[in-house]
Amino acid sequence: MPRPLVGVLALQGDFARCGAIMGTCAGLIVSANRLVESRMQTLALLDIRVERNGFGRQAQSFIDRVDLDLDGTRARVEGVFIRAPRIREMGEGVTVLGRWKNEAVMVRSDRVLALTFHPEMTPDTTVHRYFVRNMVLNTNHSAGAA
Repeated sequence: MPRPLVGVLALQGDFARCGAIMGTCAGLIVSANRLVESRMQTLALLDIRVERNGFGRQAQSFIDRVDLDLDGTRARVEGVFIRAPRIREMGEGVTVLGRWKNEAVMVRSDRVLALTFHPEMTPDTTVHRYFVRNMVLNTNHSAGAA
């Protein structure tokens, strides 16, 4: 039986039930419901299995292009991958919005947007604008909401 959430995790879990959440890197890990080789407690907001540091340690960090499909609008952004996690499995309710070399690196399920990379490390606001317009301001939180 899972342990009850306490402290900051409990507050985030409460917020997630009514508000939109965007998690980058460690935020994706904390949002996942399954982790590879870790007993870390998570919020279990996304039906995904994640590998911490899946792209490698600090020395393997990199910057590369990420292809986005934001509800039919295609874009390409720069992705900053710093000890980035890897999404290893996804459930049916998870939609892939971003790919790096055909690998899912940005996913959405209902009110949760999660990324393996750091969009905040670049001047491009595409990801943040999508999150605010389609998830925060839009009251219809389904994956296909525009």
